[in-house]
Amino acid sequence: MDCDRGMFCPFCGKHMSSLTRFCFTCGRCLEFLKDANQTETQGTSRQPDSAKQTEQPCPSYKQFMEYRSSKSKERQSFNYGPKGRSRPKERKNVQINVGLMGPHGTDGTDLKPLRGKTLPLFTDPEIAAPDLLKQAVQKMRTFNKNMHEGPYVLLYPDCSEVVHVPGSERPFKLAEYKKEIGKAYSRITFFICLEKHFKRGF
Repeated sequence: MDCDRGMFCPFCGKHMSSLTRFCFTCGRCLEFLKDANQTETQGTSRQPDSAKQTEQPCPSYKQFMEYRSSKSKERQSFNYGPKGRSRPKERKNVQINVGLMGPHGTDGTDLKPLRGKTLPLFTDPEIAAPDLLKQAVQKMRTFNKNMHEGPYVLLYPDCSEVVHVPGSERPFKLAEYKKEIGKAYSRITFFICLEKHFKRGF
């Protein structure tokens, strides 16, 4: 067939202005037509039979496009992958402050931050109250060898226990608390207090 005058796909009948590797309508491989075009001059009546013989080894146009799409996604994952995929799993620790609360007043029912007992603490912004309490107690014990045995409770600066995000019923998360008060992490301070001293005020 003279390719300059166009041709028809032997599978779907789509007219094409020139011979291409794939039919852009059905996606079937048309490479066998190149060889047939050089050796046959009596039409294309036997081309569908030849196509069946070459259909298996020759990939379809759709398969080729799917392969190219998958390779494109792989390249994007290499370009952005190590940073984009690992950062959500590897949260950067933030610095807050922890201090000690002790009894104050004549009857000892009031609580007051102990002067000179505030220390920086690096922790996960998604940490919950129980784990933050453990880290705070451990930090204080490291630098205060004369600390009393617990148990301890974790307190906000207003001496209320850290259980929920203030003003809500949501369980405490450091990142949510930071968002609510609008302060930088480095300006946030929590306190630990002996449970017996905390309960004495109730």
